[in-house]
Amino acid sequence: MPVTVGTSGGNKTLTEMHVGTSGGNKQVTEAWVGTASGNKLVYAAGGTDVTPSAVNWANIGPTSSPGSNANQTISGIDTTISISASLSGPGNLFYDLSGAGFVAYTAPFGVTNGQTLRWQVTSDLGNVTGTATITNDSDGSATLDTFAYDVTA
Repeated sequence: MPVTVGTSGGNKTLTEMHVGTSGGNKQVTEAWVGTASGNKLVYAAGGTDVTPSAVNWANIGPTSSPGSNANQTISGIDTTISISASLSGPGNLFYDLSGAGFVAYTAPFGVTNGQTLRWQVTSDLGNVTGTATITNDSDGSATLDTFAYDVTA
């Protein structure tokens, strides 16, 4: 993922990033910055393809809480990408990255080529409906997919 930085001689695109340590310079493989909406990947060494192949998460429900969809494999990228998600209505959103178990979605997270990803929506408010929007922060916040949810507590 190229990163452009301003210099006294104009903007330059980083091809490598190093940090100084007591043992000498070390090459950075990823750099993240904190934002008001969570962490965002701003540099990843080695790769430049941040646009994954198409994914298509199934709609969730109507079903009882919790409701989830099936894994989609993230492929076609050669560097870590940052994934964000939002719900258009009430509900609690969780994600499962490569079978590690569902984790509450609270901020963007990194995904690498070949990892699987699925989503779960829960309700403690009765019936919740809406649309989940999944975006790729590393590709200009491009929408990866949307899916509807209809879950009852």
